[in-house]
Amino acid sequence: MTLYTAEARLILDQPDIVVSKVCDHLLTHGAKVRRDETGRRQLSFSWGDCEIEVEESHAILRVAAPTTMGVGIVQETVSSHLIEYSEALADEIVWSDRATTSLPVWFCACTVIETRQLTPHMLRIRFRGDNLERYDSLRNLHMRLMFPLNDGEAPEWPTTGANGVTHYPPADILAIRKYTFRNIDVAAGTFDVDFVLHDNPGPGASFAARARIGDVIGLGGPGGSSAPLDRSWYLLVGDETALPAISRLLEALPPDARGRAIIEVDSSEEWQRLTAPQNFEFQWLYRNGENPGDADRLADAVRSTQLPSADESRFVWVGCEYDDFKTIRDYVRNDCGLSKHESLIVSYWRRSVSG
Repeated sequence: MTLYTAEARLILDQPDIVVSKVCDHLLTHGAKVRRDETGRRQLSFSWGDCEIEVEESHAILRVAAPTTMGVGIVQETVSSHLIEYSEALADEIVWSDRATTSLPVWFCACTVIETRQLTPHMLRIRFRGDNLERYDSLRNLHMRLMFPLNDGEAPEWPTTGANGVTHYPPADILAIRKYTFRNIDVAAGTFDVDFVLHDNPGPGASFAARARIGDVIGLGGPGGSSAPLDRSWYLLVGDETALPAISRLLEALPPDARGRAIIEVDSSEEWQRLTAPQNFEFQWLYRNGENPGDADRLADAVRSTQLPSADESRFVWVGCEYDDFKTIRDYVRNDCGLSKHESLIVSYWRRSVSG
């Protein structure tokens, strides 16, 4: 297999101490770290590897990965943690393949090619972009969309410097928000995102409401956890902000999976026909004009659901408003006794916080 490589040398006071602390910290971020008989640290990440050789007054970093994107991601991971330990290293680290500032290797500019109104408050936008292969997995449901806010001017995108670390424009120039892929077609180079349209919209909903063919946004990621697909029973819970994720999970579950989906939306006009295993039940909750998150509809519905015993493989997935998230998480973990391997409960948004 062909490997792409890059190297950086940096002068350090007490390099062994610095490198040891950074490696210990990277362990908490999922890196595999070992020290060979020569004293070199070997760091392994999902995207590639980094070898760190320590000498008397400096360290040598060597990155290798099967793709240039992997090289860039490992560079940024290692560099950012070194700089976090010592800001002075921001100017000291210079990778051999990065003589100038450029767009990040993971960045993709995407163009609107189609819009479709699914319900009064849900708009689907189809984008075209390049190199979407890494997003075509349910392991990570989410990505980051980047919305230019400098209307009428050329977009300002993130840039990566010689040290491999990405720098972002100010938030009033480029807004970055997490979204879920609703559909993705790698061969066609397209993907769909469902946007919730509402009062007091944030950057994403504002973009969607006025989106036109040819508009351009940025794409980065992927990220965010998903649900395992090997359980026999599932409870999927969320409001309209989590509906795209719930829809994708339902479509990916084994045909013999059983369970219930509990979905809160504004009214029956927001109902959508979803593809799911035959033995799946649906419970739609309608606010009928009340504000999202103001009542305990989702929490009450979860409490009224009979979960299988621990003898049966089960999984609870929830995405909702912050207060509902806390209530449901406490109930599922404490009252129902589900382990962290049997549930993923996250807050998608918070009342009174614009976004």
